[in-house]
Amino acid sequence: MTCGTAEPWLLAARSAEALPGEVRQHLSTCSHCLGLSSQLRKLHDATTKLIPLANSATRARLDAALSRTLQEQPPVSVPPRTMPRWGVRAVVGIAAALLVAGGWIGGRMTSPKLVSQVATEPPKQDSKLAPKQPPIPSPQPPAISQYALAPYPALAPGLVAKVARYSVSVATDPLPTSQLDALNNLAGEVRADAVGRAAAGDLEQLPRLVGLHERILKLGVARQLTRIPEQARTAVGIRLSEGLNKSAEEAATVAGRLLPVAAELLQPLIASCREVGLAARDNKPLLISPAWPSPATPLESLVAQTIRTAEAETPLSRADESSQLAAALAHALTVLAVADMPDDAARVGGAFDSVLENGVAINLERVEAGDPSGKLRKEVADVRERAGRATDVLERNLSKAPPAARAGLERALAASVRGRGKATGKPAGKGNGPTWKKDDHPGKGPPGWSKKP
Repeated sequence: MTCGTAEPWLLAARSAEALPGEVRQHLSTCSHCLGLSSQLRKLHDATTKLIPLANSATRARLDAALSRTLQEQPPVSVPPRTMPRWGVRAVVGIAAALLVAGGWIGGRMTSPKLVSQVATEPPKQDSKLAPKQPPIPSPQPPAISQYALAPYPALAPGLVAKVARYSVSVATDPLPTSQLDALNNLAGEVRADAVGRAAAGDLEQLPRLVGLHERILKLGVARQLTRIPEQARTAVGIRLSEGLNKSAEEAATVAGRLLPVAAELLQPLIASCREVGLAARDNKPLLISPAWPSPATPLESLVAQTIRTAEAETPLSRADESSQLAAALAHALTVLAVADMPDDAARVGGAFDSVLENGVAINLERVEAGDPSGKLRKEVADVRERAGRATDVLERNLSKAPPAARAGLERALAASVRGRGKATGKPAGKGNGPTWKKDDHPGKGPPGWSKKP
């Protein structure tokens, strides 16, 4: 009970006994309401003791007015009779039933009559006269890949070749600082391509590029920073943080000049730069590890295997991961060749050769030099077999590729001869030439056939 609730009761009650129990209980605890009640009581007592003044003229006018007024009781108003609720429902139901019945009868009278139809078998086409559909060439993904591979090139020309160049740096130099710089530069290439696409209005592949940029920073760059010795980690972290913050500001400036839909797609890229930069400056771990999409594009598979190669520490594990990196490069250059990008395919073929030579062969030589008893002979042989299998992917696709794609594949295979010989331990014999140029290779034409007219 409050004072605002109790005041109407105090004004309306004739005595304290007429008040409800809650109001009387409130009066016992509230000094304000108790004082108001006493004032009202005094005012009531004063008004009841007043004696009305005698005024004969006023009384005479009142009596005269009453004598002229007809003193009759006003008529009692009778409420109108309404139909009961059940009656209204009955009337509405009957009207709806009549409407449905009338519509059904009218529809039956105006609808066309049904005609029975008998299904006939379609004429059988003679298999001898039917034209044969040529098989559509498609690249075969490497059998040792750790990630699902999308069978189409999803990105613009040039970016895959740039990523392949940095994958060679990761496979060649095992120092954490060198791998951090290579992965950071790789993220910069992806970031520049994403910002350029947003500025050009090409937004279809932008979310995948932004997600790939985040994974490179968090799964690659940030993890390599933790492998650097503690005495040098602070300086490297500050340098990395300054570069990422600068990149975030540049991307934010570009986003401010774009349409809202394009600027919104760039916000995760800007946020990941600032997040990783802050963690690198404060030397704090990142709590969120983004997952890889499935199926992955050839570029995403190549980047994922590059990060896995950077995490390998022993020469044997680096050789093994480099052989799988070579398989991812082989698949990427096959897709580029089939997509009529021979120049990019040739550049990726050069990276493929460098990974086989500097990532697989040199690390296997280190393993053999440190294992005079030959305990790791089987593991070394398995890695050499996987490295040779990566080149077999190119040869198999060369036999199925159209003429436009064959030039890029042949250039890539020619660039990988030296690295393949060192990685597999089976160098090509002098004067024999590569296998895909032999007369009995499935990619060759019939005897006497020539590409030139």
